[in-house]
Amino acid sequence: MFKSCCIFLFICSVQLFSQKQIDSLNLLLKNSTADTSKLRLYSQLSSISDENNIPLYTKPGIEIAEKLIKKYLSTSIDKNTTEGDLSNKAPKNLKKIILNYYGQLLNCQGVYEISHGNNPEGISVLEKALKVQTLNNDTIQMASTLNNIGTNLFYMGNIPKATQAINESLKLYIHLKDKQGIAQCYNGLSIVSRSSGDILKGIDYIYKSLKICEELKDEEGIANLYNSLNVYYLDLEDYQKALEYGEKSLKLCKKLNSKRTMANAYNGVAYIYKKRNDLEKSLQYLNLSLKITEELGDKNQLVTAYNNIGVINKDKKNYSEAIRYYQKSLQIATEIKAIDGVANSNYKLSEVYLLQNNGSKALPYALKAYEISKQLQIPGDIKNAAAQLKDIYYSTHKYKEALEMTNLYYTMRDSILNDDTKREALKKQFKYDYDKKALADSIKNNIQQKVASTQLALQKSELKQQKTIRFVLIAGIIVIAVFLVFIFNRLIITSKQKTLIQQQTEITQFQKNELELKNKNITESMEAARDIQRSVFPNKLEIQTIFNNYFILFKPYDNLSGDFLWLKQIDEKVIVVLGDCTGHGIPASLLTLFANEFLNKIILQKQITSAPHILAEVNTEIYNYLQRKQKTKKTLNEGMDIAICIIDKTQNKLSYAGAKINLYTVNNRDEFKIAESHIVELGKHKNLTTITEQTFLLNEINGFYLTTDGFKDQLKYRSNKTKFGFNGFENFIKNNINVSFSEQKSNIQNVYSQATVSEKQIDDILVFGFKI
Repeated sequence: MFKSCCIFLFICSVQLFSQKQIDSLNLLLKNSTADTSKLRLYSQLSSISDENNIPLYTKPGIEIAEKLIKKYLSTSIDKNTTEGDLSNKAPKNLKKIILNYYGQLLNCQGVYEISHGNNPEGISVLEKALKVQTLNNDTIQMASTLNNIGTNLFYMGNIPKATQAINESLKLYIHLKDKQGIAQCYNGLSIVSRSSGDILKGIDYIYKSLKICEELKDEEGIANLYNSLNVYYLDLEDYQKALEYGEKSLKLCKKLNSKRTMANAYNGVAYIYKKRNDLEKSLQYLNLSLKITEELGDKNQLVTAYNNIGVINKDKKNYSEAIRYYQKSLQIATEIKAIDGVANSNYKLSEVYLLQNNGSKALPYALKAYEISKQLQIPGDIKNAAAQLKDIYYSTHKYKEALEMTNLYYTMRDSILNDDTKREALKKQFKYDYDKKALADSIKNNIQQKVASTQLALQKSELKQQKTIRFVLIAGIIVIAVFLVFIFNRLIITSKQKTLIQQQTEITQFQKNELELKNKNITESMEAARDIQRSVFPNKLEIQTIFNNYFILFKPYDNLSGDFLWLKQIDEKVIVVLGDCTGHGIPASLLTLFANEFLNKIILQKQITSAPHILAEVNTEIYNYLQRKQKTKKTLNEGMDIAICIIDKTQNKLSYAGAKINLYTVNNRDEFKIAESHIVELGKHKNLTTITEQTFLLNEINGFYLTTDGFKDQLKYRSNKTKFGFNGFENFIKNNINVSFSEQKSNIQNVYSQATVSEKQIDDILVFGFKI
């Protein structure tokens, strides 16, 4: 999971000014004597200075403002301050001027705290700024501050309140007809919408913001939005378009010397090169991003930067280096209480330890990632953590826990995939990775606690010294007596501990023997179940009796498979059935036995040899089976994909009907075609309304191919997409049109081996190719 924080929220109305203007204002400040003039100059300088120099102007400016408020308004600004408290002494214009500059300074200081990861301090300062601006009825500054508060709440993981604050800011900007402010709010709402899963709304907001920025010729805003488009195209897997926008953003950033946006752009471009398997180029861009992030001192971005560099080292199999970067990321995320960052770092540490076959070390990290993901209620992170735990439990032979995690993984995966058809069109759910964090403790409190501890220690030391001087002889006798009692007591405790250790050792050995016996029984049961399942599948001799030219690729995900092949010859007809039951492992293998019984009943007992009729009967059997199960608690999402072929040699034809499994053909003109199956869930309804039967003349077809979704998904999995293409299985058939079936068998085995070099197998695989 290579997370990328490439979208930067407009969190401040700071504009780029020339150094000449800053120097001019500094000169005026140096020669200014009036506090109100200094206050104005500090406010202007804080709004136009470089990000790291903001505190040089905000802190003395705030100090002057608070002194003037106390002098002229006889009060201070706090949460209990009211309009009446401020209107008793100061002239109206003076009051408005002081509050105006005070609010601007607080706003800039709050933005500075946020950009440096001090979120709790930032929100406190911004709320104070909002209070000042509300008292002053300064709607322009209120809009800016509300937008900044919304951004900070987003970092801290409070999505509903973040959305509310940004929407309130948007209303004010619309009322003020401030286009730049409106664009900032649209960009913020795009990020919040994307994080919440409302993808279409997020895209709509990003283009609304871009349109306004282009009208205003706001190059800083356009650079940020190009970065946003880079992220959207990355998630759409259009890497060429993503690279185009990433490079556009970089070009503008270099022109404007906008370091923060440049760091994000480098990060986005690095991800593109990772997807192209150019790891060295990706690492080069990540190091450029890290260098800028370290200069800015942004701990939010450092969490992500260290994790991303760790991912590249993991992919390069530099596991020790990957662990080092993940640990650095985890340390910072824990320090600033970035919950999502803690979960992500734990997940990555678990992943790399599992790659080193160290399941015991991987387990606690995976459990921590799973616990936080459940707390945050993010389906994608829960799914990833469950998949990781599943692999760890299987590797450590904890099959019960592994099965629970497997069920949870498919529940979360189905939830994500079926949540919205428009998200399926976008290929995957967008998940944003802005860091949420807070300061661990106040430095001031730490210092006070240390002072108090020191004072208490000194008092105790003085008291102890006085008592020692006064009662030295008595104390000596008591110490000797206590020491003797202590020695005697330790001898008794040591003896008891030795006995207890021996008892615990015996119990541990007994439990170990029991566990080894249970594991052996489970293993033997699994092997027996595998033999039972495969005994109902057609063997090599049965297949060779019917087909001269064929190949089979059968690779269960576990020892037990949810994929099956059913083959029988009845008179002059050959019935071929290929199916895929839900899931894999033990639950799916049991369903294959049910499927075998269904087919024996329908075809052998009822003598039904029509493909559509068989499909309809299978649907009815599954429906009846599920209806019976509903009388008890249903724990698994059970179902089946199936393809049925009836070969009639007397009529020189093959008839096909299927549900979610297509039939692929190559005719004697070397034309590749796909016979589409029905997109229907078997067992959902008692009767299928219409079933299409497709017929092929045997002397016109050079090859028929059936496959479950396992092989197609494997070729599309992660880095395999680059190697085999999105339609990898279809490409295999086209590349082997003029090759014999014996060679095709060898070639498809090679394709499988290549597909599982860098990527582990993700599902049961069954491919059957034949020629009549």
